Amino acid sequence: MKSFLVILAVCLSMVLAEKRQSCSLSTYADNCEFYKCVESEANCGSSGYPIGYGYKYCNKFTSNASKFNAAGQNFVTCTRQCLIRLLYSNSVARNNFNCDSIKTLSFDSHPDCYVSCGFCNIALDNMGALYSIFEVSDLFTVSAVKQMAVTAARCSASVALQFFMRFASFLG
Repeated sequence: MKSFLVILAVCLSMVLAEKRQSCSLSTYADNCEFYKCVESEANCGSSGYPIGYGYKYCNKFTSNASKFNAAGQNFVTCTRQCLIRLLYSNSVARNNFNCDSIKTLSFDSHPDCYVSCGFCNIALDNMGALYSIFEVSDLFTVSAVKQMAVTAARCSASVALQFFMRFASFLG
């Protein structure tokens, strides 16, 4: 019986390690498919964070990168890599595939990635590109409003004000 439990424990640890490896950074460090891999483990559904937000916007930014100027393109690449890296370290590496946790940790990491990747410096010159990517319905969720407010607060007050004034003009 004791040897059976040892074998069972070894098998379980191998399965968990394999799950962690399946969404490895070495495979997905700069690839939107990472979100599909996370979804295959978490099963959050089409409206859950991995597919409904992460994968969707990763692909939208990647496929529309040419709409950004050079600095904006660097921002897109840097942000994609940063968000994937933080989702990996906050969820995958910890074998945490709880959908609510993934959503909260991911949205909370957005301002850090945006600001560290230069959003404050590229936003005004790339407003049209940014506006063309986001769906209005996604901008008015509690999580999105919170991340926009935190990001704006981390940018200088004048940049944040100019950004929101220009963004408002795009909306209407």
